[in-house]
Parts: sequence; structure tokens; C-alpha cells
Amino acid sequence: YSAMVLMLVGLPFPIWYWQLGHDFRGLALWLLGFAVYYLVVAGQYRVFLKAASREEASAVVQWWLPRLHRLAIVYGFLLALPILLVYGTAPFEFLILYFATVAVIVALNATHQSRVMSVFLRYFVASWGSCIALVPLAFPSHWPVALPLALLYAHSIYRHSKISHQFYLQHIVLEEKAGMLAAANLRAKEEAEAALQAKSQFLTTASHDLRQPLHALGFLSESIVHRNRDPALLPPLEDLRRSVRS
Repeated sequence: YSAMVLMLVGLPFPIWYWQLGHDFRGLALWLLGFAVYYLVVAGQYRVFLKAASREEASAVVQWWLPRLHRLAIVYGFLLALPILLVYGTAPFEFLILYFATVAVIVALNATHQSRVMSVFLRYFVASWGSCIALVPLAFPSHWPVALPLALLYAHSIYRHSKISHQFYLQHIVLEEKAGMLAAANLRAKEEAEAALQAKSQFLTTASHDLRQPLHALGFLSESIVHRNRDPALLPPLEDLRRSVRS
């Protein structure tokens, strides 16, 4: 996305350079190079998504991280290249605007790319590090002021990227903990349902097994009551009948 946006953001610079009466073909080739870079990144991204859906995460990281490092370095150098292409011919306002544009792009990528700090640091050194090195060439009369500002901005962006990285890691940890809690709750629910089912099955079986002898005992007590001829046995037999019903 950043490479695609830069093609649009960078378009006014060759037009402006052409209006100043300079040869703009270098900047035009630079934009064309960024278009090729964008196509490469877009194609790699599609391949990455397929690999991530089929392969183990560790294998995907081991294979793709070096590629991302190289893409980040190329991206960074491409971002700083126009400063060399217009060296000695572009006016002060042109260079100030381009440095400001690069600064904004670097700040945005400090948030997006800092999820993988090794990728962002390579991009950061290649892009803003190159801009810092080119400050004396771009601003020969103002570099004593511009260079400290560029260094201070580099320090601020680095701190911002580290904070963004830590925030991202904390977010991942919270997601993992939430997933673990959800899994634990699901297991507890399944265990409770299994225990409830086992209890119900036990009670059903027990009541069935107890009901048969109690029915037999009831039939026998009724038979004894009807056959009994001894009045003295009537009270205990009646107690037996009530106990069986209870």
C-alpha cells in the first residue's frame, strides 16, 4: 500500500521539475521503478498469502523474513534516490517539500512496519538514514540547522517505532490470553456438560435398578397383607406398606 501511495504522492515532483525547465526523465524513471517495485511487492504478497495458508508458521517466517528485509532496503533507497537525481539543480523549496514528504512516509511506516522491527529498521536506515547523509549536499547553506533536525526526527521516529512494536506485542499477548481463556472456558463447559450427563445417566440407571426390587417388595407385602389371618401382624404390615410406598 505504501509503495502504491508513493507513486501518486511522487507524481507532482517530476511535473514540477519539468516546469522548472530541467530534464525530468530521471524522476520519471524513478517513478517507473517504483511502479515495478509495487508490482513485485503485490505479486510477492499474493504468493505469501498462499504459503501462509499451507505451511507452518515457523517455515513461512524463515523463508519470507530475508525477502522482506531485502524489499525494505530497496524501498528505503528508492525513497531517497530523488535527492541525488536533482542534486545541484532543484531549488530549496523543491528539496524541502520532498524531505517533508519522505518524513511523513517514514512516520507512517514506523507504525505499519514496526510490527517486525528488523524489517522497519532496514527500511528506516535505507530511507531516512540516506536522507540524513544527503542533507549537506541538498542544503549546503543550511545543513548546520537541517542536519540536527533530521537527526532529532530520526530519534523521535525510532522511539515511536519501538512504542508501536511494544503495543503490537502486548496486543498479541492479550489475544493469546483471551484465546486461552476461551479455550479453558469451553473445556470447563464441556466437562460440566459431561458430568451432568453422567449424573443423569447414573440417576436414571439407579432409579430403574431400584424400582424393580421395590415393585417386587410392594407386590409381596400386598400379598402378605391379603393372606394374613393374624390380627397382631396388621400394624407392622401396614407400616411395611407405607414404607414401600414412601
